[in-house]
Amino acid sequence: MKAKLVFLLMIGAVAILPTRASAGEFEAHCEGATLCKGIIQGTGAFHMRETSFLALEVTCTSVEGETTLTTTSSTGSARLTFQGCSLSTGVKCGTPPWTGTITTNPLTTDFIRIDPISAEKATGTPGVLFTGLNVTITCGEGGFVRTITGSVIGHIENPECGVSRTHHTISFEESSAGQQRFKQVTTAGAIYNLNWGSPGGLALPTSWMGTWHTTYAPGTPVKLTC
Repeated sequence: MKAKLVFLLMIGAVAILPTRASAGEFEAHCEGATLCKGIIQGTGAFHMRETSFLALEVTCTSVEGETTLTTTSSTGSARLTFQGCSLSTGVKCGTPPWTGTITTNPLTTDFIRIDPISAEKATGTPGVLFTGLNVTITCGEGGFVRTITGSVIGHIENPECGVSRTHHTISFEESSAGQQRFKQVTTAGAIYNLNWGSPGGLALPTSWMGTWHTTYAPGTPVKLTC
């Protein structure tokens, strides 16, 4: 399985999804357990590009992580680790120390409908909203330092709503303007973006592009009620 994840800087805003389930959310049903755990895996290339005069770029070679879903709930959690990360100059990057590994803080996940339900699309467009990212990366001793915060929305490919699945594939896309393609729940209301910038300085939103697989623990398939 190949994946490519890309961050590009643009201007936007960050919002927080209400914790209470809404018409724009749907539930995940875990079979055989109250909590379903999944393993996230993606290989390929992961880029963070700075469009300032410095024109710096961080590249990572893979992403992995864990996610937990609560049965009959739209909300869960996830944590990601990007590996093989370095500047284009070859200097290694990471969450200190700079060993080439970037690990995020725990993120909140919500199953959402990216598009509203309509006559043409009875389930809307099923997706996952990741919120609460707040991680600082460094590249080399006393060198490049950036803090990444905010939210990102991924599209669930072939979700087979109402069918128990042992894994799901999530893709993240970029719009023609260099921003996230998916930025709202049911294409209305709050705007969601990732942001990155110097600690204490100006934070500019980025876009995230890529694909990964989430595989659930044996005996605990997941059924999406989208």
